[in-house]
Amino acid sequence: MISVRSQPCLTLTRPTCATGRRSSNNLAQKKTGKGKRKFSQDDVRLIATINHLVNERGYTLEGARKHLSGNKKDSVDKVEVLEKLAYVKSELQKILRTMKAE
Repeated sequence: MISVRSQPCLTLTRPTCATGRRSSNNLAQKKTGKGKRKFSQDDVRLIATINHLVNERGYTLEGARKHLSGNKKDSVDKVEVLEKLAYVKSELQKILRTMKAE
């Protein structure tokens, strides 16, 4: 189990996280003795997908829930691929800037 705060790519606000947990019975959060929430790796990927749908694609939480209800695994996989492609793009842009500077 890992903490969502340890995932820098996630920028869900506290109300959004709470609403997402209420609207999705699939998240199996646990709490530590100090009350910090811990999620499984699959839950973190699901939260990242919800984050992507809401913050980048403009879905409402209800719309994201409906989108995920039919094809959750495909949606999660697509978001992971998009994140990896964005990382590769940023690295290639850095290389290009370095080559232009020389």
